[in-house]
Amino acid sequence: MIMTLIHEKRIEKTSHSLSMPENLHSKYMPFLERFGKHLLNEIGTNGYIQASSRYSPYKPHWIRDSSFIAISLFNIARFLRDADKESEAKKYIEAASRINTFNMNVIERRIERIKQTIQIPYEDERHYLLDSHIPARVGPSMDLFVDKNLNDITSYNKWLIQHDTVPLFIMSLESERLALGTLTNIRKQFLDSNAVTLGRYLNKIALTPSSNAWEMETDFMHPYTTSAIYAGKRSLARLLVKENPRLLGEHWEGFIDNTPIIEMLRLDVNNGVAYRRRKPFSDPDTNAGVDSEEIFMFSRFGISDLDIGAGVKDKTIALIEKDLFSGHMLPLRNLNDVYFLGGRWLLLGLEYARYLAFDGDLENASEIISYVLGKHSSSMPEQEIINPANPESREGAIDLQRNNGLPIQHLNWSYAAATEAMLSTINAARGHFLVDHHDSSILDDILRK
Repeated sequence: MIMTLIHEKRIEKTSHSLSMPENLHSKYMPFLERFGKHLLNEIGTNGYIQASSRYSPYKPHWIRDSSFIAISLFNIARFLRDADKESEAKKYIEAASRINTFNMNVIERRIERIKQTIQIPYEDERHYLLDSHIPARVGPSMDLFVDKNLNDITSYNKWLIQHDTVPLFIMSLESERLALGTLTNIRKQFLDSNAVTLGRYLNKIALTPSSNAWEMETDFMHPYTTSAIYAGKRSLARLLVKENPRLLGEHWEGFIDNTPIIEMLRLDVNNGVAYRRRKPFSDPDTNAGVDSEEIFMFSRFGISDLDIGAGVKDKTIALIEKDLFSGHMLPLRNLNDVYFLGGRWLLLGLEYARYLAFDGDLENASEIISYVLGKHSSSMPEQEIINPANPESREGAIDLQRNNGLPIQHLNWSYAAATEAMLSTINAARGHFLVDHHDSSILDDILRK
């Protein structure tokens, strides 16, 4: 089934009948229950969760992926609580909190190294070494994951420096607070001790090239990464407003103020489009086009026209729809993608469904979700191979060969992404949202200082 997703042809927003939320609820509830239980079963007692238990190179615990999963579990809990299912909600909160505890401990073990990184000049090569950052993935011991297939210590490791790692962890802490109504004393102590360091670290890396969301193009800067840092800093500010407003007031300009990050995001824009990559302090590479991971900018990370200019969101999304969806339910990552032969990505299509739901387009959001559930619910992959963009890719051929001719299967982030898309669509039909685009009016008093 092919669906028109071109921006100019998107169906108009309509008022929805009272039965729509109930219909969506009954349609999605079996999948929400099954995917939720799957994720619960994947989480170890210490909060460790493999990226995929059926694909050897994804045995590590990815801090970014696991934080995303924790957010989805907290959102399931809030959804269940709204339905007066408190005992079930507690199971999800407890499991997601274990993930956050594991990630918090990883970060705390690296915090002294992060303090040193903040002081390292940009021109110093140490700033670009993995040892100066929090590893994107770790083993059960909380150290960089290394096994016979993945000996990352002997490589340059730049692809494992992911600047969305800390922001998504902070966002998962905010989701925990929303689910519990407060933070535990351990979390409060963590913020009291480390908020300033983490805020300054985010300021530093916002100006630094790194791997983008999918560990590619490490010498470039990416609007996905910059907007993730923006969102992480806003989450940190909201947490401190509730938990330690004195600390926030004392350090607002020093480590929370987002002005430099917004300036960096505006550099990604050319002729009203946010392009997917650029060299530091340069114009964007318009020949590289857009990347469908930029959808996160306007959904999960809450970037608005006020931040980067009137019409940029609509023009960027329209180009993503035209070039990367091109009438399909799921997008290519970008037109030059060769990963696993350049397939179409469940994670990004499902995030787009969330974007459409927020935008009032429940019909097309539901179409994408139904497509994914109908085709992939038995074992959620990372992507599907349809008309490969680069069939001669040696990299993709090797990956497919070692994975029995399939892209990565049973990816836990995909289960979480489907869960998030279903929850967002149900709640949008009800006229409210669980977590995105938090009201930042609580920051007004600080901003006026």
